[in-house]
Amino acid sequence: MWQIIHLNYKTLCGCIVIGAWFFFIPASLHDSLFSGLHTFINIPLSFLEGIVDLSILLGVCFLCGYPFQADKITVAGIRKQIEAAILLFGILFLCSLPFVTYTWVYQETMPFLQFMVYQILCIGVTEELLYRGFIRWILQTYISSEALVIILCALLFSLAHIGSEVFSMLQLITSFLMGGVFTALIIKLPDHFSIYTIAILHGFFNVLILGFTTYMQTL
Repeated sequence: MWQIIHLNYKTLCGCIVIGAWFFFIPASLHDSLFSGLHTFINIPLSFLEGIVDLSILLGVCFLCGYPFQADKITVAGIRKQIEAAILLFGILFLCSLPFVTYTWVYQETMPFLQFMVYQILCIGVTEELLYRGFIRWILQTYISSEALVIILCALLFSLAHIGSEVFSMLQLITSFLMGGVFTALIIKLPDHFSIYTIAILHGFFNVLILGFTTYMQTL
């Protein structure tokens, strides 16, 4: 199940940076760093945080040789990807309807179009590239058990939501389940689910579910 771990220095440095930045640096230090940076870069703070997170993640991926091309959507596979994404989106939507009332605590202040870009780019792309992309790729390199890789990716994704403004035990469980499903689909059905289609789907799902509490209810 476990393979001999032999990390080259680039991969080791990349894992340290990812671990420190996304998991171990205290939130208070993050806030201080972004507040200081915000005085020089006049864009919404949430976007600034998202851009920095994505930039660090992309930098680590390139440093470690993450196989971006392996997840590329080919012309022949675009139809499969779109059909699979629509089907999965529909399933997620139907399954989430009974729990929409639990997101009423979530309220946004940014304009709707800005909210859409933020959720798709800064949340969907960043989270999927981090958990179902880089971390999954690293784990699959050194762990032969796909089931264990799926569980670990789901667990890390779930635990990362602790402390969020809408955190609850329900969110912890649903994040674990969604994280496991997304990881399993990318591993088992790569022709139908790439990291990129899952990232866009993730962002649109957030727009629909979280955006409802701020925007959709007024339509």
